[in-house]
Amino acid sequence: MKNIIIGFLLGVIVIGGVVWYLFRTPNSKQINLEIKTSPTPLIASPITPSGKLIGGDKDEHGCLPAAGYQWCEVKQKCLRSFEEACSNSTASDEAEIAKALALKNSWPKYDNLKVTISKNDGTYASGGVREIGAETGGGMWFAKKVNGIWKIVTDGNGVTLCSSLVAYPDYPVSLIPQCYDDKKGTLISR
Repeated sequence: MKNIIIGFLLGVIVIGGVVWYLFRTPNSKQINLEIKTSPTPLIASPITPSGKLIGGDKDEHGCLPAAGYQWCEVKQKCLRSFEEACSNSTASDEAEIAKALALKNSWPKYDNLKVTISKNDGTYASGGVREIGAETGGGMWFAKKVNGIWKIVTDGNGVTLCSSLVAYPDYPVSLIPQCYDDKKGTLISR
């Protein structure tokens, strides 16, 4: 009976060690080693051969655009507009833009949206939107005030299509410097 208990305990220890080894979080040295020695890596390494992190380029203000950070002139700092508003816009503007986003996208309600305004000159505005309470996600929006009502020019979390700007040819280049021409398949500077 004593041998059975000892054998059982040894088995549990060995199985526990194997499970730990298979499901442990590898450290960065192991990840780099695995990527470098893999004949056909399944994913690209985020590190360039020079050791520089891809997407780690900073703009002239030290902001990381690849991480969604933009320079906020009003607050004199880098921020992500879907997390923090840059402008001194009113709650009324935010509510009106939330309504416009819900209308444009046929969303059933807008009171669950957190709208932040990064730029607003009274006629043209841009910013971010996400669902209240959501840990991740969100997107950008661009709007124009037409006859006192905010209209969404374009929104989403990808590239702005040039076709969405056809109805708003005077939309400031400073807010949307580039757009994607889906007919030509190219990114165009405006």
